[in-house]
Amino acid sequence: FPAVAHAWCGPVLYDAHDVESDVKRRILSDSPAQEMLLKVVEQVERACVNRSEVILCRTIQEKARLAELYGAPLNRIHVVPGGYAPDRVSFVDLRGRSARIAAEHVPPIALFLGEPHILDAKTAAHLVACAKELPDIQFVVAGAVPKEYSEGAVPSNVQFVGSINEEDRKRLLEIAMVAINPLEKDAGTNFKMIECFAAGLPVISTSSGVQGLGGVDRRHYWRCDIAAFPSAIREMVSSADSEDSRLLVEQAHAHAENQFQWSGIAARFLKEANLLSRAE
Repeated sequence: FPAVAHAWCGPVLYDAHDVESDVKRRILSDSPAQEMLLKVVEQVERACVNRSEVILCRTIQEKARLAELYGAPLNRIHVVPGGYAPDRVSFVDLRGRSARIAAEHVPPIALFLGEPHILDAKTAAHLVACAKELPDIQFVVAGAVPKEYSEGAVPSNVQFVGSINEEDRKRLLEIAMVAINPLEKDAGTNFKMIECFAAGLPVISTSSGVQGLGGVDRRHYWRCDIAAFPSAIREMVSSADSEDSRLLVEQAHAHAENQFQWSGIAARFLKEANLLSRAE
């Protein structure tokens, strides 16, 4: 950014995506160079925030944090959440998912759909611990593979598939039986859960994992403490044909359609930006 700022004299829009200094603090927690690297990240992030007329972030929490760290006026920071394109996600109801398991004689799949750039070791450890307690369920972990598991032994019912292409992602959303999201506090929102909602895939998550998504426990997803994930997964898979499960996925699907399609997100942002420009 410093090179761009030196050469560019026009208006700047900063798409923050995350509070980068907080993200890097988590990633670099074990690095001996943590303080030196964080200082550089914070300097660049501060310059981006202070130089920009418009700042985009994904959650209310990120908006408040950017204002707290760098003193940016709140009216310059706009919340534009992660979303999905409906033509990239196919809705499959639970009956269809159960029928595939019966027809293909395969175990039900519990899917963790993570961000492509990082999967922290704690989340991976929780997923492996769940798999050890549920040997008849296949756990598929999509996203970056922590170094602790890139070459290490894992249970036979755990598959780290790494970063995946769009075709594989769409296929996993269609065939999985449950999506799981055991993110700890301050691990950041996993916006991939929106695609799970849209696909008709029931979601079990900690409250931190769905922060900023506007979901309601037992209406759009099941909120669960990490220690109770194995029993919740077992219950969700065994109750797939129940009326409560059908309502859960239908309501989550409607929530994704109403709040997180990219077309709607863009329209709301443009309306908000237009109102602000008129007020000025």
